[in-house]
Amino acid sequence: MPDLRIEISGERIPGAAAVGENSSFIAVANARPVGASVVSRTFPNTTNLSFISLNGEWRRRAMPDEPPLAPIARDFDDDEWDRVLVPDNYGLEPALSAHFGAVYYRRHLAPPLSPRCRLEFDAVDYLADVWLDGRHLGHHEGYFAPFDFDVTGLVAHGSMLTVRVQDPFEDWAPDKPFTAHAKRAIKGTLKYHDSRPGGLPGLNTPGWTPRLAQSMTTGGITGSVRLRGTGIARVNALFVTPIDEARGIVHLAIVISNDGAMDVDADIELGVNPSSNPRELHEGWLRARLLPGANRIDARVTIPSPRVWWPVSHADLGQPETYAIWCAVSVGGVKSDSKTVRCGLRTARVEDDPKRLEVNGRSVFVQAANYIPRQHFAAIDVSSDFYRRDMRLAAAAHLNSLGVHGHLQSPHCYTAADDAGFLIFQDFALQWHYDSGRKTNPAFIDNACRQIADMAYSLWNHPSIVYWACHNEPTAMFVPDQQPDEDYDTDNQILDEALERALRKVESMRHVHRASGIGDDLHLYDGSLSGGNVYGVRKRRSWFVSEYGFWTLGPQSWRWNELGWPPDDYQMRNWLSRLSFGPSTMS
Repeated sequence: MPDLRIEISGERIPGAAAVGENSSFIAVANARPVGASVVSRTFPNTTNLSFISLNGEWRRRAMPDEPPLAPIARDFDDDEWDRVLVPDNYGLEPALSAHFGAVYYRRHLAPPLSPRCRLEFDAVDYLADVWLDGRHLGHHEGYFAPFDFDVTGLVAHGSMLTVRVQDPFEDWAPDKPFTAHAKRAIKGTLKYHDSRPGGLPGLNTPGWTPRLAQSMTTGGITGSVRLRGTGIARVNALFVTPIDEARGIVHLAIVISNDGAMDVDADIELGVNPSSNPRELHEGWLRARLLPGANRIDARVTIPSPRVWWPVSHADLGQPETYAIWCAVSVGGVKSDSKTVRCGLRTARVEDDPKRLEVNGRSVFVQAANYIPRQHFAAIDVSSDFYRRDMRLAAAAHLNSLGVHGHLQSPHCYTAADDAGFLIFQDFALQWHYDSGRKTNPAFIDNACRQIADMAYSLWNHPSIVYWACHNEPTAMFVPDQQPDEDYDTDNQILDEALERALRKVESMRHVHRASGIGDDLHLYDGSLSGGNVYGVRKRRSWFVSEYGFWTLGPQSWRWNELGWPPDDYQMRNWLSRLSFGPSTMS
């Protein structure tokens, strides 16, 4: 018998917002609410589901110049191309570490045994164009969001899939400070940061060049690729939002596409089980009439005997318990599609008077460090174990939070944080200044707003994420008190206001901060970059300091990359360019 209490809801959590071109979340933005009724039980007797992983060996060729005829035809001869394993980041290879032109990937396909078929990419960095047997399927921009294409009836045995990838070069002037460089690629610290090669851009760093600053590119097909076969109904998204963690009440949003031209009756199975006890199963069933296109069902679900997710610093109250929640949709007694997500029963909010973070109604003292552990996520050693090790080290250092700084990490990072009970303060992938003026780059703000919505949808179900920041250190932080200017937006005020609005359209539960380093989210470097005394941090009142402190040279610094002491001029320039703040560090 079903033991999940389900009540259909008229509330929409998360909200609907525009997303990127060919994003996997387009259905969320377009979905129409449909009615549903709770039923006792359904029994699908067969399935239309199939799955073909496209990870593994592909052919790859980097193109210094765009060829006059793109290598997209099915019969194009790619025998001399390199053989690489996808997922792939090519920027760690010395020959491609500063390659900013096109990189083409190709592989043969076989069709899945299902009535309908989608080609799905978890991530491609940064610009992607996709062809199937020479037919252009579409384009995508971004490095972290999933996207897909309908390839029903297009895939035959021996079909050729071609993907053109590019991490574009941004040509900045060496004689300008880092706050003046107007970027266009939304990659944050993966593209442009004082902890990357080149350090602080421009005149702030001796020997700086744009190619050095963008070397070790993160480009490539960096996530998994697959062909997913379904029936006429597809589960596009499943969002779980805790409402009352102690009573086990969650808001469930189910987005299902009907790919046919007529209404269909569908049975929807819901299942819940705690990760700590997979044998404990809770079930419920719905019945709905799906309209052609994207449909949405919102419901309040009560999970029996709830296990609350607690951060690592609150082990006296409980563990970071997680749940697997799945949804399967059947049409005519045949299972058409299913989707499983992981979540946790956790509420989090920033309260006022005094301002503080509360998790499950309890005030939490934030003990945090900024976190940029890896930029090349496709490497074979960047698995869940990589991040679990870091979480163990952070817990041993008495931390309970990490700030994923100016970028998004690999999906494995957030799963590891969920399991370890770490609170994540998540920045969108903007670092310093961007070309967001209406006259200079009119499409940028819309593009950024679509990508920030993709970020929220992609990471929605992770209990570890408690805080969003839309932009790290925009120019307004360094050049305050300017008037907003839509035409040129030289301090990104117009951009950041638009990003906050876009994110709040999606997000009604977590805290949203417009720009890290501004307002009551401060960056304080007293005693290091700002001079003076470390205790100067106390002179400014803030509920939250998201950057503070300094880095050390490290225990092996005396060896100077094994070249000994004293460094010659080249070694000194290289060291300064990678640490950015040479005089401050050395003094």
